[in-house]
Amino acid sequence: MPHLDLNTTSKSLFDDGTWQNVSNTVNPMNIYLSKTDLEYDLSLELPHQLLEFSGKSDIDDAIKHLASKKAIRMREFLSKYGKELQNLRAGELAKPLLDCVNHVTESGV
Repeated sequence: MPHLDLNTTSKSLFDDGTWQNVSNTVNPMNIYLSKTDLEYDLSLELPHQLLEFSGKSDIDDAIKHLASKKAIRMREFLSKYGKELQNLRAGELAKPLLDCVNHVTESGV
């Protein structure tokens, strides 16, 4: 892969397909890349819940709200919306977790 411009961002890598190409290459090796960070990736898969939880009307503000007290607010978010995580099985966010479950199940641990 060639060197990229200094103005390259995680968003530009996602938008231009680089993130997907690299993910397709490394996922089979049990390596998973965030699109940006946990809060942003969560906002892609549970946007309505994150907006409701944060009380914000803008998703970027909701992401900042969650990130500002990450551990505390993530725990509160999961307490409130934990049951909805089962709907994420086909999403990108669940891939590394499901991979871990498969490894543990296969190894008999």
